[in-house]
Amino acid sequence: LAAPQVATETPGLDGSPWFQEGQRLRLRVARSTSVVQALLLHLHNPLGSQAEVVRLNPASEDQDGNGLIDAQELEYFPTLGNVADSDPDGDGLSTREELQLGFNPTDGTSPLRLLGFSASVGVNGQLGAELHWMGQTGRRYSILRSHRLEGPFAPIATGLGGSSGSQAFQDPIPPDGAAFYKIQAE
Repeated sequence: LAAPQVATETPGLDGSPWFQEGQRLRLRVARSTSVVQALLLHLHNPLGSQAEVVRLNPASEDQDGNGLIDAQELEYFPTLGNVADSDPDGDGLSTREELQLGFNPTDGTSPLRLLGFSASVGVNGQLGAELHWMGQTGRRYSILRSHRLEGPFAPIATGLGGSSGSQAFQDPIPPDGAAFYKIQAE
């Protein structure tokens, strides 16, 4: 349980805070906390309905209703209430998009960036593609391929990268005809 951030002169049981009806209760919780439980006692309620356990899960809840999971939001920002569709780091992705993709919404260099592609010759002598992108330390990437632009795309390589800087992948067995590629952060 976390200590409420309310100054009160009249403590309740065992020094716990005493709150007036309708007074807002705020809990300060360590960011590493996965689930928070608080026991609320309602002394004015009838017998049998005086105790209530409130359970919060910051890993999946959005208490401020802004469309961002609170635990993710607090990982990068000092408070809740950030605008999900804003782009505080100016990289062209919204805070919502970056959090969903596992990127840092306050660092403009964190998103996956395609640097380009070039023609290459695969192991069987067929003309194929070599893809180049900017990687991040600790981040792994998958390459997906389809013979049609609209998909479906299937992985042809996973677990690539892991270091910062320019990354490259050459399709070892390019298909005959058209091929379309996607680079995806894992």
